[in-house]
Amino acid sequence: MTPFAKQVLLAIIAILVVILLARIVMRWWRDRQALKAAERSSLRSRTAASSLDDATQQAAQELAKPVVEAPSILKSAKETAGDVAEAAKSTTGAALGAAAGVVGAAGSILKSGVDKVEDAASEVLKPVPSQIDYVPSATKSLDGSGLYPQTGTSPLAMHATADELRQMDPEELPFSDTSDYSFGKLTPVLAAMLPESPEKKLELKRALKNAGYFTPHAWQNLAATRYLGIMLPIVLFGVLLVLAPKQFEWPIIGCLVTVPLLGYALPSLLVKSQAANRLRQIEQGMPDMLDMLNMCVSQGMTLPNGLTRVSREIQGVYPALAQELMIVSEQSRIGGLQQSLTNFSNRVDLPDVHSFTSLMVQTDRMGTSISDALSDYSDNMRENLRQRADQKANSASFKLLFPTVLCLMPAVFLFLLGPAIVQLHDFFTNGATDVIREGANAATQTLGR
Repeated sequence: MTPFAKQVLLAIIAILVVILLARIVMRWWRDRQALKAAERSSLRSRTAASSLDDATQQAAQELAKPVVEAPSILKSAKETAGDVAEAAKSTTGAALGAAAGVVGAAGSILKSGVDKVEDAASEVLKPVPSQIDYVPSATKSLDGSGLYPQTGTSPLAMHATADELRQMDPEELPFSDTSDYSFGKLTPVLAAMLPESPEKKLELKRALKNAGYFTPHAWQNLAATRYLGIMLPIVLFGVLLVLAPKQFEWPIIGCLVTVPLLGYALPSLLVKSQAANRLRQIEQGMPDMLDMLNMCVSQGMTLPNGLTRVSREIQGVYPALAQELMIVSEQSRIGGLQQSLTNFSNRVDLPDVHSFTSLMVQTDRMGTSISDALSDYSDNMRENLRQRADQKANSASFKLLFPTVLCLMPAVFLFLLGPAIVQLHDFFTNGATDVIREGANAATQTLGR
């Protein structure tokens, strides 16, 4: 192995080490920022929960003040009634005996009312469990504090992250199925070693959904494949560079540089190409699907049943669209039609699909006629497809200009200049050079005289 080959190999190894260290630092920084954000969110949630609890208790106390004051008022009324009864007994005697009995009965009634009010006041003055303090029995802590033992946060903090939990990807859930790993338990490790920005990761996930890869760990399989596409050629050609003879060093160095780049780029390009083809197939099948769905709905079928029937009918012609419609039909039985249509719009990145799902959701909410909406929308979609075809046909002439110039003009030049080149060659090979030299000498002699 020559010194140059050694330097190339060492440079590649150094680049890999730098990339690995940068990846570790970036991962540590992201985890640190995420931990800080989680701590801030938890602190805000606990502060909001405590302030809301204080407000609830204060409101309960304000509401209980009249009830607390009611026993004292009733007690004074009872004493007044007793005094009145005693005065009536001492002054009027038997004539007011009946009135005294009535007042005594009123006093007893007031006393019983006081007892009931005191019981109600004691119930009101108990700590009022607000909506924040409510925790299901399965998650309530043993000490009754209302905090989760694992995190020490209140249910409000857990409720604050409910939206974030619904937006989590399947591979981020701890209970997701791992049977779809392409490389077993090494798949998440290999995927984590590939440096990827969040924007690029989101783009690849969208491309995987558009291409029809619906497994929970599709992105991790793709990232692991790309990482192996980088590392395996480097290791293989690095070993060959050490063991191969000197005359094969330059081809091996070229493969050492180009093959890892291809291993990194080709899987994502293949996924994007599959996504584009699948989206094109879905776009072409949308008008026919709308017509068939319109016929099903107009004959009395519900929209989920119509989607199921249409997916079976177009399975042989538009398999990608049939698969998506079957997913929509199955999801509508679990989470509702609107949620299934929203998921359909998120999976398929097409303007026609977005418009179709929005139309169906609005129709379902407003209760308007689905048949009329589908009929009008299918006509508009066909018109849009016709306009797109015209636009592509009009731009075809401009796109053909450069291939025409680059491919046909050299042949035209050879056809036109070929005979002249042949004649010039014959002229110079048949003594034309001597004639030119003699003429130059004669001209020189003439000028010398």
